[in-house]
Amino acid sequence: MKKLGSTLAESAAHVTSPPIAARGFTLAETLITLGIIGIIAAITIPSLITKYRRTVASTKLKKFYSTINQAIRQSIAENDDIVYMDLSDVNSNLNGDKILTWYKENLIKYMTGVNIDKYPNSDRYVKCYFNDGTGFISYLQAGDGLEPRLWFFYCLDASSPSCKPESYDGNNTFLFRYFPNKKIVDTGGSGSKIFTGCLNKNPHLRHVCSEWIKQNGWEIPHNYPWIK
Repeated sequence: MKKLGSTLAESAAHVTSPPIAARGFTLAETLITLGIIGIIAAITIPSLITKYRRTVASTKLKKFYSTINQAIRQSIAENDDIVYMDLSDVNSNLNGDKILTWYKENLIKYMTGVNIDKYPNSDRYVKCYFNDGTGFISYLQAGDGLEPRLWFFYCLDASSPSCKPESYDGNNTFLFRYFPNKKIVDTGGSGSKIFTGCLNKNPHLRHVCSEWIKQNGWEIPHNYPWIK
């Protein structure tokens, strides 16, 4: 005899169960997740910022050192020499006009994107701006029985308030010097006190920070404290 219908059990087997609703995160779970993300961000973001700032500083310092010495080499190649300033009448630090003329005649014309003039309200210093936002302040130290020395206070950010005469804090400003006998701009630091000298808590005594960075291949040392 042909079966005309299904049993109750058979019919029930063919009934599709409604889908189980997806379970969402509870408020506590969401807060914990956000807290973990915040902790990771707090650890990694400052490290990334420090790494970026150090990379920028390294690049700018190396570029300045290369650019200004390349200008010296070009001046020598074109003129057979680079004539230093006449120091016979130099007996003080008020030499702004003299060094401004020397820069324009011997260096600036071999550099692009440069603007140089006397430092505002000063007969001692000149200030040079590069088109990448960096620059330097320079003066000729003389008098008191000292051999005249041409100094550079190089600034990573020439518009910063810290970019000022006699500033070499190891953060935005760094010290360089022109050596006329070698015809080169260099850091001027040497000896075993470079590390401790740069770590000086007094920012006016960190004149060797540029030398420390130079000795590290123009890379900011991992234990360098002033660029964070």
